[in-house]
Amino acid sequence: MRSFKNLVVAGLFSLGFASCAHYTVDAPLMGITNNSINTYVAADLDYKGAKKVSAEVENKILFGVFRLSRNGDKQLTNTNRYKGLSKAQRQALYRAKVNNSVDIIMEPEFTTEKHSWFFGAYKTRKVSVTGWGVNMKGIKEDTTPNLP
Repeated sequence: MRSFKNLVVAGLFSLGFASCAHYTVDAPLMGITNNSINTYVAADLDYKGAKKVSAEVENKILFGVFRLSRNGDKQLTNTNRYKGLSKAQRQALYRAKVNNSVDIIMEPEFTTEKHSWFFGAYKTRKVSVTGWGVNMKGIKEDTTPNLP
């Protein structure tokens, strides 16, 4: 009976370490004109204050299951623009945006470096992103004609 209690306590203790969290920031593109929602909006960008930004995310995986490096779950997602990017690419975008205090990353360019050792038992992947970080000064009125 005592060993059963120890087994239950050890099981509950290990479940506490097996828990996870997920964090996502979503920023759909919308504008407001005459109380209607449009998919196009004009932004007043600070081009003079634009700066080159970059960030890097590295993953290490053992036997295809065990993650040896943690990058967190904070990633930049957007239903329109960043839909086809991998999780590591979205994590790198998030880091570049937050670490450089910019609102928009224009023309992001990704570099992925993959390595595999011991016939694929140990793999590493490094994803780097570079782009131009720009801040928004404000939003302008949408002057594009309404499409049918």
